[in-house]
Amino acid sequence: MSNVQSQIRFLRRLEKYATEKPYFALSGPGIDRDPEKITNLEFHTETVEIQDIRPRIADFKIEECGFQAIHHPASLLKFENLNDVAVYQQEVQALLKDLFKAEHVVTWDFRTRKNETVPNLVFDINDKLQVDTSVKEAHNDYTFMSGPIGIKRQLVENGLGQYLRPGYRFRMVNLWRSILPVVEDGPLAVCDFRSLEPSDVMACDRIRPDRTGESFYVHFNENQKWCYLNSMTSDEALVFLTYDSAPGNQARFCPHCSFAAPLGDKGVPVRHSVETRSVVITAT
Repeated sequence: MSNVQSQIRFLRRLEKYATEKPYFALSGPGIDRDPEKITNLEFHTETVEIQDIRPRIADFKIEECGFQAIHHPASLLKFENLNDVAVYQQEVQALLKDLFKAEHVVTWDFRTRKNETVPNLVFDINDKLQVDTSVKEAHNDYTFMSGPIGIKRQLVENGLGQYLRPGYRFRMVNLWRSILPVVEDGPLAVCDFRSLEPSDVMACDRIRPDRTGESFYVHFNENQKWCYLNSMTSDEALVFLTYDSAPGNQARFCPHCSFAAPLGDKGVPVRHSVETRSVVITAT
């Protein structure tokens, strides 16, 4: 594969969103789910060109475009218990501390995903060992409102309240990789922040049993530049921003989603991936 034409799902530009905020409710274990009753999100599909960054991989820096591909073999990619999860999170913390020259990193979230739907699955958002489905809608995990709230919650819960004062920069960072040797099905597409217009994103309430958060969903704009890493291996990772507290012209976040493999690539193994979320703390 090189540059490909593929489909991405975008949030519709609807008049109702001017008076009715988009929302999506995540039910907890044991609660019946009816998607028609727990969301007002409406999507449409657009065919876009997705650029292969492999030939110019060094040109894409997280500070500039919001994402970066790195070589980083993991010591394990088979997660059978919470200790395996903890080992992987510690490796991610060490990597991000070095990459960002950070004072501290808290890798607090962990999720594995497969590019398939399990019928009648009641997903437990608190179970790190449960496999989730891939996300095909263009989105960003945090907004300029929910990013600071999430960071404060993680620092307080991890006894790091001393950083909640002037002099520090906070980033929410996602690290994504394939568990399989090579990504052939459902690669991850990331959007170059420099190609986004402010009106391309819309804040959406994400309602959980324990709290309400907010994320961005993305409207289609033909000027957006979507990218992926061709033939990405399990020894490589995509590191991308979902929030940056620093104002300025640098990247602040990175919309992303899974996209369909090009026509002809049928019969390949179903995509199986792992991702983490981390708070990266650096001195300003």
